Amino acid sequence: MVARPLTAMGMDIGATNARVALVDDKGRLTERSQFALDPSPDAPPLADVTVAAVKLALDAKPAAVGIGTAGQIDQLTGTFLPGVRPDSSRVGFPLRRHFEETLGLPTVVDIDSKAAAYGELQVGRGRGMKNFVCITLGTGLGAGIVAGGRLVHGRNGFAGHAGHISIDGDGPLCTCGNHGCLELYFSGTAISRRVSERFGRRVTSEEAFGAASGGDAAFLEVIHAAARDLGRGLAIVGHLLNPEAFIFSGSMVEWHPLFFADMLEAYRDSTMACFRDMPMLIAELGEDAGLIGAGLLAIDFVREPSSAGP
Repeated sequence: MVARPLTAMGMDIGATNARVALVDDKGRLTERSQFALDPSPDAPPLADVTVAAVKLALDAKPAAVGIGTAGQIDQLTGTFLPGVRPDSSRVGFPLRRHFEETLGLPTVVDIDSKAAAYGELQVGRGRGMKNFVCITLGTGLGAGIVAGGRLVHGRNGFAGHAGHISIDGDGPLCTCGNHGCLELYFSGTAISRRVSERFGRRVTSEEAFGAASGGDAAFLEVIHAAARDLGRGLAIVGHLLNPEAFIFSGSMVEWHPLFFADMLEAYRDSTMACFRDMPMLIAELGEDAGLIGAGLLAIDFVREPSSAGP
């Protein structure tokens, strides 16, 4: 029996930006819109996103809604938890129930890195693989784990927080309460901090990578050091999960020619011989991986409700 074609609304909600689009069951996107989000603690949660979602639901009549979001979300309740931003206005916000009740549509909620992994599994670089880890490199660092052809959620849906693996117990304090978390060493925020400390002025990660791509030796030195830290962190993940490949997605991936060589060298230096030939692949869906994956999660939930959740 051939499954009937379906279209879902996909959402990709970050810390400072959100995107909404229609996603068909082939992973094709239409009707895109993007919004800046107010990250201040007293900002009303996702007001602009809700307005856009209502309009899209009325105009396009999707079958369901899939949301990939940054932050800590309880997979069982669909509610935001304090996580690393306990003062956020999203804490306690019932994300799934809000959109289910507002739109009158079945709604699936997952962490953005898992949505990206699902997109790559279904229509991207992970097609044909049963076991891989999708590393999302953006403002922070996250991971979506696929094992046996399915997303790994863990008890409450929190599996995959690779950014909070400690690579230095005496390292800087993270907002999560741990010391030396990997995303303090390699992420958009980390690159900005490391370069800013080096030069004594505020430098964004985009400026740092731009200067490095132009051959600035001082910027390259910082990025290469950060890449080696990333490689050591990935070695921990590789030893634990033995995936077929790492797949890299997120906004920082466009700069991979500047950091992949050092990352891979440090990874190989930190692993047993049987792990050293690990393929390191670039996501086929690019920055759209999370948006596409969120929509596909919703479509698959409509077809098989047991497909969602831990």
